[in-house]
Amino acid sequence: MRSNGPVYANVLSLVLGVILLQQRASLDGWAPLLVAGAVVAGGLACRRRWAGRPWVARLAALMVAAAFGYGWAYVQAGWRLSDELAAEREGQDIAVTGTIATMPIVRGRSVAFGFLVDGPPVGVPRRLALRWYAPYGDPRAALPSLAAGERWHFTVRLKRPHGRLNPHARDGEVHWLEAGIRARGYVRARPTPERLGMASGHPGVWIEMLRQRVAARLGAAMGERPWRGVPLALALGDQAAISEAQWTRFRELGIVHLVVVSGLHVTLVGGLAAALAGWLWARLGLARRWPARKAAMPVALLAAWSYALVSGFGIPVQRSVLMLTVLALCLMLDRRLRVSRMLALVLAATVLFDPWAVLAPGFWLSFLAVGVLLLAGLAGAAERAWLPRLALALRTQWLIGIAMVPALLLFFQQFSMVSPIANLVAVPVVGLVVLPLSLLAMVIPVDALPVLAERVFAALMAGLDGLAAVAPLAWWQAEPPGWLLLPTAAACLWSVLPRGTPGRWLAPVALLPVLAYEPPRPSPGAFELTVLDVGQGLSVHVRTATHDLLFDSGPAWPGGDAGASVVLPYLRAEGVAALDMLISSHPDSDHAGGADSVASGLPVASRVGQPPLPGEAAAATMDDQCVAGRGWQWDSVRFRWLSPPAGADIVSAWSRNDRSCTLLISGVGGRALLTADIEAAAERWLVEAGTLSGLDLVVAPHHGSRSSSSAALVAALAPRVVVFPVGYRSRFGHPHPEVWARWAAAGARGYRTDSQGAVRARIDPAGLTMRTERGQRARYWHGR
Repeated sequence: MRSNGPVYANVLSLVLGVILLQQRASLDGWAPLLVAGAVVAGGLACRRRWAGRPWVARLAALMVAAAFGYGWAYVQAGWRLSDELAAEREGQDIAVTGTIATMPIVRGRSVAFGFLVDGPPVGVPRRLALRWYAPYGDPRAALPSLAAGERWHFTVRLKRPHGRLNPHARDGEVHWLEAGIRARGYVRARPTPERLGMASGHPGVWIEMLRQRVAARLGAAMGERPWRGVPLALALGDQAAISEAQWTRFRELGIVHLVVVSGLHVTLVGGLAAALAGWLWARLGLARRWPARKAAMPVALLAAWSYALVSGFGIPVQRSVLMLTVLALCLMLDRRLRVSRMLALVLAATVLFDPWAVLAPGFWLSFLAVGVLLLAGLAGAAERAWLPRLALALRTQWLIGIAMVPALLLFFQQFSMVSPIANLVAVPVVGLVVLPLSLLAMVIPVDALPVLAERVFAALMAGLDGLAAVAPLAWWQAEPPGWLLLPTAAACLWSVLPRGTPGRWLAPVALLPVLAYEPPRPSPGAFELTVLDVGQGLSVHVRTATHDLLFDSGPAWPGGDAGASVVLPYLRAEGVAALDMLISSHPDSDHAGGADSVASGLPVASRVGQPPLPGEAAAATMDDQCVAGRGWQWDSVRFRWLSPPAGADIVSAWSRNDRSCTLLISGVGGRALLTADIEAAAERWLVEAGTLSGLDLVVAPHHGSRSSSSAALVAALAPRVVVFPVGYRSRFGHPHPEVWARWAAAGARGYRTDSQGAVRARIDPAGLTMRTERGQRARYWHGR
């Protein structure tokens, strides 16, 4: 029998070539593509010339595969980037006419939708992501009623896709590149948008129109039931109705893959359709003309592809529908093909179809899960004769759980402790009851079907929540380094191999060093300060040898906040198990919006906030207040409040911004100042106090607003570095050009989170060291 080794190696080389291209910081010039072409030509020549030497021919084949993958991804990336929003068109009013191309989704006080532009103006891409906001200041104003397929004439303001970039977090901008969205923006209220009728002739729009009609019907049937989002997600891939709290419960139980459309669901749909078609074919007596098993395959493919398209065609769906297609063709053509070889071919097809898939955790988890299932199936073949079915199912779930731990720690810094048990119950309930009911509800307009699906899932969650009373749900872990993770991953995969394989017990032992890993911390007297990229807001993490402090927690927005989506994942990935102090410099939502989420997600020893004005009550959540002159010391690093002063006669005349907590941090290698949103009055008081000289780093007051950073303050501070925590193209215009120039004239090097991502400063005996996240992870799609 011919070995499958070369096929697997060539596919992995192809994937490696795509990965290498996705690590490039730029695509300038044609040299990389020319080199890839030369390698392909040379490899093909070597393969023919050295056909008598297998190792040379195989090496040439590997080079050809890698170079082809690199070149293919290069061409795709260049083509995708060419359809971009011109820099000079950002922030301008632009008139566009086109079609609503996706199902509109209500998010807070806005409606989000995709828009296809007819004959886009010069410098404007064809596919846009738009929002239409309700009138500002009128909470009773209704949102516009939109439908997929409608044609509109809008005046819009656009900006290039831009995402927050923080340590350990996924680069959000690549998501927009992968989706073909090269501009985002909002609809202007004036001039009045004009509806032009319904579009015709675009299959993708037809599918979205169908999705919206079905979603409206199912949503009306289920009303406001708590788990109404699950049938919608399973049937249509619409996850908007699933709350962040529910996603947290899914992650803790390890069942996220069951409530998003994945390969499991596509396989079940195809399998059920094949079984029904095969049974009907045999009952009609047609099996003599064509075997029922073969006749069922076109029906299975039609059902699987239809479901894949209606549900959004995500990466796991792509993988499964491609695998089903290959399997069906092999069955119809009487071709024998190993499942592992089929998986390798589907892997290659997925990467060629979507070269950016290799950057998504779901891509790796999807293929890893299928690979583990194959290994577990081989390992359990000899045990099926004596193991009861329940024990065999539990063993399979346990093996999958163990094998997936390293990948989950790499991508999410967490894994579920109860996943094997939860999936043992949830997989058959969701796969055999909730999913079929949700799919039937799509085609049969009976309100009882989606309601029953929601009720069954609610009962399932009630049972699974009982696990929380007897076992910890999730393990959070600092992101382990690659040198520690790779051998652990190999040991975990080794544990899936058949009985009798030596060393299968090594997996639990190999996990111990990873689970015990703690990232290095500053030495006594040194400290590290990270200004997180939270958009238009502020959140600063300060850590010493043994302590952690969070100064502000970022903004809140409709349906969420930076505390839950940015700060908590970052802290957990950094290995922070508890905060020694959580500071809210003042109550503005862009500084304190995520405080409660952080406090609910991590133990907090002390919460500190702005002192109340005379006659005001102190916030019930605060344990202490920031008052000038007070201070403390951690690990030979001194912390001291510089403002606001204790005198009520002074502070009563200040604005809330001026009364922001201002913190000075002094270590053996330098000093840093956190100023929050102080303005002219507080700045004047600080200058007159005369304690500001010799600073190394300042976080700019009020994000670089023109109302702050007075000439007197800048001259008094004269730091080496100033950091501006700002959002991309902020409507406030932060930082103001005059303020930036003022700090630069004082000798301060400027950093800004919108263009450089999170900014990390380390102050130790060697001095000040700066690092930016976009500088560390520069990619070709940044800044385009």
